Amino acid sequence: MKAAISKKFVIGFSLAVVILAANTFISKWALMRQFDAAEAVTNSLYVTETLKDIQFNVANLEIAQRN
Repeated sequence: MKAAISKKFVIGFSLAVVILAANTFISKWALMRQFDAAEAVTNSLYVTETLKDIQFNVANLEIAQRN
């Protein structure tokens, strides 16, 4: 009796499934890295804004001391 599914088909299908699984893991890893990068940028912007506020307050204190 001849097999209903050829050996080449099984190998090709298995290879396709492995490639799709690898693509899924790589995509997940890339997305996590993007989220981490976005969080880092947000934190940097917050620090920059805070430093600007501190610089503004220091300038106002210097002006107040001169008066």
